Amino acid sequence: TALKEYSGHVTVKIVGIAASAASVIAMAGDKILISPTAQMMIHNVSTQASGDFRDFQQVSDSLKSANQSIINAYKTRVNKTDEELQNLMDQEFWFNANTALEHGFVDEIMFDDKEQIGGQFVANYGSVILSDEVIAKGSKLMENKKHQETKQQNATVQAKLKLLKLRGESNGN
Repeated sequence: TALKEYSGHVTVKIVGIAASAASVIAMAGDKILISPTAQMMIHNVSTQASGDFRDFQQVSDSLKSANQSIINAYKTRVNKTDEELQNLMDQEFWFNANTALEHGFVDEIMFDDKEQIGGQFVANYGSVILSDEVIAKGSKLMENKKHQETKQQNATVQAKLKLLKLRGESNGN
């Protein structure tokens, strides 16, 4: 709610796993981006309880109400019915970047040069298996980033040396 009330533009970047409540928070973005290696997971609200049948009925009603609140958050972004969203939550559904985009939970896949990666991810609860193409693309991105960082570091060193030289000249050295 605080993010939705913010008067500026909110960009959400999912770079790891936006699971459970994090998937709800992500819905507050004006624009939602996801890394090609990231995942999103949605599920039903859960709890632990004790007591008699009346207590359990009250807990059940509370959980259904909480599920509806989460569905309402998802509906601000995706064009799905309550029933469709509830079915995904019932499955504890894991989205990779492509399926999150296909289902409307995100607006864009980061670093995507408008080519859909298409079926290159296999996701389960504990791991992600990436294709050689995705690994190569990630390696290239990391190399480019290291190259840019090295260029920036060299420019910083050159600027500091120039400053030291100017200081030395102004002191008569």
